[in-house]
Amino acid sequence: MYPTDYSNSAIYCEQKGSDTCILQSGQFSVGQTIYIGIKCDTACSYSLTTWYSAIASLPQSVFRNQFRFAANSTQILSYVIPPKVSNTPTNSIEILIEPENDYSFIEVFVNYDSSFYL
Repeated sequence: MYPTDYSNSAIYCEQKGSDTCILQSGQFSVGQTIYIGIKCDTACSYSLTTWYSAIASLPQSVFRNQFRFAANSTQILSYVIPPKVSNTPTNSIEILIEPENDYSFIEVFVNYDSSFYL
């Protein structure tokens, strides 16, 4: 009920980059209480923000997609690696993320399953 670290938490995240924790659909229900514990090992300040984010699926049949992301936002992209392309086994894929400006700070985290814990 009152989490203090990862050992007594149902879900946990560690600060790494943008300290974003993602609770996936189905992990909680309407009317359920979510207890959030924040622990600073050294002096720190923080703010807690919540929002809903949809998962954008990247289609396999399109070789180029363009997305425009808002500043300081979290976007979840999903891509299913096809076993074959044009009847040839998939050996590798490349996902390229480029900012519009000369310098824009972007953090990207890649998971091979639906667990988004950092």
